[in-house]
Amino acid sequence: MIIFFKNQETQFFIQALFLVFVYALTLILIIYMIEMHQSHLLMRETIQAADKLNAISQLAASIAHEIRNPMTTVKGFMQLMHAEQNLTKTQIQYIEVSLKELERTNQMINDFLTLSKPANNTVITFDLIPNIQDVTEFMKSYAHLSNIQLQCKITHYPIYIDGNANELKQLLINFIKNAIEAINENGTVEIEVISLKNKVKITVRDNGKGMSKEELSRIGQPYFSTKTRGTGLGLMIAFDIIKKMNGKYEIESNENEGTAIHLYFSTSDSV
Repeated sequence: MIIFFKNQETQFFIQALFLVFVYALTLILIIYMIEMHQSHLLMRETIQAADKLNAISQLAASIAHEIRNPMTTVKGFMQLMHAEQNLTKTQIQYIEVSLKELERTNQMINDFLTLSKPANNTVITFDLIPNIQDVTEFMKSYAHLSNIQLQCKITHYPIYIDGNANELKQLLINFIKNAIEAINENGTVEIEVISLKNKVKITVRDNGKGMSKEELSRIGQPYFSTKTRGTGLGLMIAFDIIKKMNGKYEIESNENEGTAIHLYFSTSDSV
């Protein structure tokens, strides 16, 4: 009887161990299937985003030049009319509004053309600091028009990175311009450069209207913009430049408090 009890006990233990193994294996399979499903969803979203960007590029290549040619003619005639001496104040105002809208349309066309151009893979080692200083000086006049202070804080000289200096200026101008336009008036936009271990951190910070969590999650998507007349293409181009330079970015934003964009680039080992 004792031997029989021991055999029963062993058989129960083996069955329990087998059930635990089956449950564990089932749990692992469920987790694997969930992760695969999430991976497929992420891949699908990435492909859809790439398809949208490709569609925009094709659209840009096909119509941008056709729009620009007649628009340039119209702009030229408007500028000639604006130079006339016998215009009334109302007529001058109408012409100035028309010229401003033509300039805005021209900027949109430039954004489309930038998306349609092949990637510029020219990579050089350059000093980041003079380029940031140039952009800051260039954007100060735009900031002053809205009574906004543009400040630049740099803690280390020089800082060398690998990439395309002109494209870096383009993305910084885009971020600073957005920061200025997010402030109604009498605000501050701060550009801060901090040297980290093997990296550099560039922050563009404003104390403007900020963004909600829903708006923040959609930043960088085609045709999404927090501005009334924005297209979202400028940020798409900026994020693409960051990716080409093997950089990373983080965005922090709170409604009615402001937004901070942090850019991270590896410093160059060749200097």
